[in-house]
Amino acid sequence: MSEQTKAPKVASIIIIGDEILSGRTADTNSHFLCKRLHELGIRVSRITTIPDKIETIVETTRSYARRADYVLITGGIGPTPDDLTRQAIALAFNRQLVRHPEAERIVRDAYREKINHYRLEMTRLPKGAKLIKNPRLAVPGFIVENVFVFPGVPQLMREMFEQIAPQLREGRFYELKIATSLAESEFSEILHTLKPKPGVSVGSYPMLHEGGNWSVELVISGTDEVGVAETAGALETKLRDLERSLLSNESN
Repeated sequence: MSEQTKAPKVASIIIIGDEILSGRTADTNSHFLCKRLHELGIRVSRITTIPDKIETIVETTRSYARRADYVLITGGIGPTPDDLTRQAIALAFNRQLVRHPEAERIVRDAYREKINHYRLEMTRLPKGAKLIKNPRLAVPGFIVENVFVFPGVPQLMREMFEQIAPQLREGRFYELKIATSLAESEFSEILHTLKPKPGVSVGSYPMLHEGGNWSVELVISGTDEVGVAETAGALETKLRDLERSLLSNESN
């Protein structure tokens, strides 16, 4: 298989927080991560939102770390009792939770005479963790094996993600779109019989417009630019032929 058409790396996203599950806070982090990972040529296989329960965090992290190339986690690394992510990741990888020397230095330098036990607790990370530095606050994120842990605050998470984005880059996805006024039930057979090029997928997305009219956008995407173009060309030809055929039948 060529470098151009190789299967993309796969990522899973875990959003941690009772505030998300209760509806008090809207989850914008998963949307941002999906968009940026797509731009980096990485396919997101699943998104899961889980509560602030250590057993659930451990179980989900272990499961996803085995199945995905990358696992991105947001939330639960602050100093309050419901911030359990550091401890859970340590348990998930059977590592001790220890003071990270560089994290401690950063926190002590930032808080100086205002340092306290709870701020220092945020420097206790799974043994061997690598830091994801926080450009605004002293508290860092961290990396353990293929798991990347970020704070839940969207602005912080976004800025910190950009620090590790270069090491995740796999290439890029190419994408073409075809619009049609046909109903999905009218062109469904075309999609069932279409044979996309390797590494190319086709998605169908109906849209309801004001006034009650419907349209469908077909999105052809993949890591192979030529394969995307060829698949889109074949699909568009079949759709236009069907449109003409249906129009001809209506006029007869």
